[in-house]
Amino acid sequence: MKKILPLMLLSVLVSCSKNEYVNLIPKDASFVLSVDVKSITEKADFTNSPLYPQFLDLVKGSASHSAEAVQGYIDDPAKMGIDFREPVYLFQSADMYCMVMAVYDKGDLEDFLETLRKEGVCGEIEESDGLSIAKSQLGCYFAFNKKALLITAPSGSPTQEYCKQFCKRLFDQKEEDSFHQSEAYSEFEDLKGELAFYADLAAIPQNMTDEMKAWLPENVRHNDVQLFSSFVAENGKAVWSTALQGKTKNVQKLIEEGNKYLQNIDGEFIESPMQNFSLWACMGVEKGALLSMLKESDTGRQMLLMINQAIGIEQILRQVEGDVALVLPPFDKKGDINDFLLFAEVDDDDFMDDVDYWQKSMKDYGLTMTKTMGKNYVISGDDFSINWGLDEDKIYFATPKMFAANSVATRSDVLLSHKDEIKDSYFYMYINVPGLFPADQKQASSSSVLSADKVLEDISSVVVQSKEYDSMDIIINLTDQSQNFLKALFQ
Repeated sequence: MKKILPLMLLSVLVSCSKNEYVNLIPKDASFVLSVDVKSITEKADFTNSPLYPQFLDLVKGSASHSAEAVQGYIDDPAKMGIDFREPVYLFQSADMYCMVMAVYDKGDLEDFLETLRKEGVCGEIEESDGLSIAKSQLGCYFAFNKKALLITAPSGSPTQEYCKQFCKRLFDQKEEDSFHQSEAYSEFEDLKGELAFYADLAAIPQNMTDEMKAWLPENVRHNDVQLFSSFVAENGKAVWSTALQGKTKNVQKLIEEGNKYLQNIDGEFIESPMQNFSLWACMGVEKGALLSMLKESDTGRQMLLMINQAIGIEQILRQVEGDVALVLPPFDKKGDINDFLLFAEVDDDDFMDDVDYWQKSMKDYGLTMTKTMGKNYVISGDDFSINWGLDEDKIYFATPKMFAANSVATRSDVLLSHKDEIKDSYFYMYINVPGLFPADQKQASSSSVLSADKVLEDISSVVVQSKEYDSMDIIINLTDQSQNFLKALFQ
């Protein structure tokens, strides 16, 4: 018992100390990003990276008056007075972008800011109501006490007094008004990884959330939704997970019910890509759902209207049930992908009864449709042609180049090792990184350590996967499965 009581007291003190700096984040923050600096530096092994000498030269070269002190902070970051064992938080409140960190030693922090003052980075430290504040030459403010350091950067041009009062308000903020006490925080705290991210979509400009509309049912407004994401660097891969969550149980129910048109992938087209492909994507849909999905967006409606000039695409889409898969080839020499191969399972082929009518009516639009063999056709216009046809319960659409390649090419078996996870998903996209460019288009890697070619050489594939109606994972797989993703990134 004598040993347990001190441990309990210590845990309470540590918890209180941590909460005090986290409490500076207001409940109405539009976004919050947590950065686990300790985990990132350990996994990246940055001091042994080829980038580290370049980093040292850059930092020491910019320190005209305090090179020795700067070197000391590089060798031992704890001398800054900041507790990097605790997460660093970035957030936005009103018109301020902010960063808050736990303070380990206020005296050391004051010495560090004095070093920055000598280098012309910030001004003198002013004391006000138990709070220390210094302004940087870039317009940022450093505000701190013995528990927390707050760095603020205004998005506009507020007065100096406004910025100081903003800092004081956050330090005086009651615990019940902090993000730490919000309903979103419990979900946020459960996120695992080097990065954790929360965003209230209502506080983010609508033009930045337009891409998310396709993920939401029509009857759900982005204002009623919040987003949670996390980034985890593991051996052999990195995983970025994202989930949308309704702010109320009713909104969450609408999100789940609105996406019920998805179903698990059957795996019918896992062996569909040819040996040389760049992307394979597949989703499982209930009967008629694909048509409904396309009609939910302006782009989808325009596409349907255009295709209907040739064939009754809506008749076809009403019969799509099961897997829908897309295969793309490598980029061409211009960096474009103009060819595709699309497969879909259909429940009924009664739409084939209208082929003769389509052949006649499309002439009004300057199009022709020629039967090749069986239930296979070619639609032609002035500057394009599309192959399409039916093979038992599967329909396909393809550009001539992809149709020809699909007819003779050897099939890739790369997806077979992912079969179980594909069939456990509603949506699955596999980007075959080595297949993005033909071999004769690949250039020698740049001398730059982080050149695009060098990074791509280390990556075998990128997977975008959705196993739940309201969430999605992006998985970056390394060629070397034994090395941590962050370490590989900086090697």
